[in-house]
Amino acid sequence: MNITPGYYFENLGAKPLSEKSPLFKKIVSCFGSFEAWQRNLVSTGMIRGIGWVILYQDPIDGLLYNIWVDEHNINHIPGAEPLLIMDVREHAYITEYGLSRLGYIQVFLKNINWEIVESRFLKCAAEKEAR
Repeated sequence: MNITPGYYFENLGAKPLSEKSPLFKKIVSCFGSFEAWQRNLVSTGMIRGIGWVILYQDPIDGLLYNIWVDEHNINHIPGAEPLLIMDVREHAYITEYGLSRLGYIQVFLKNINWEIVESRFLKCAAEKEAR
């Protein structure tokens, strides 16, 4: 899996996710509620270490998972599609938030471009349907 910085920067831009959207419904289906997904993402982002948090759609079971990826290469789900990428390496937040990774994560959540994230989700669904 080669996730370029473009994946991260593309999913920024503060565009809301409609509660009627297929992605919102999938998040609720997988996590119980949108708020539970957010809590899980924050908890995953607070794991000690450096890396990324990626909302993946598993190609086998179709479920969504927030996965901690250490550095760039450890913990990816083989064949899974990255939907949302959050950089939690120090360079992403230290200049504005100091050591407050949580402060950065809270601002990140408010600045997700859900149009991009949902387009990735819908693309996965279309590709699966085509198989």
